[in-house]
Amino acid sequence: MRIFGLMLVKDEADVIAQCLAESSCWIDRMFILDNGSTDGTWEILQSMQSERIVIWKRDFTPYRRTMRTEIFN
Repeated sequence: MRIFGLMLVKDEADVIAQCLAESSCWIDRMFILDNGSTDGTWEILQSMQSERIVIWKRDFTPYRRTMRTEIFN
């Protein structure tokens, strides 16, 4: 069995690196959508991108409940 994660982030520069490092220990792949971060989160994500950490896209539109569905599909 494989474990995949979906993550929506916005302005999480203070915790994103630790969160991804810890989750990488038990997931097979994490798909991330950045919802328009302005605090350096996007740059941290780019530096951590790997086979397990997949930056799906950066979206500056207002948050909507269907964003997770977009990543899932």
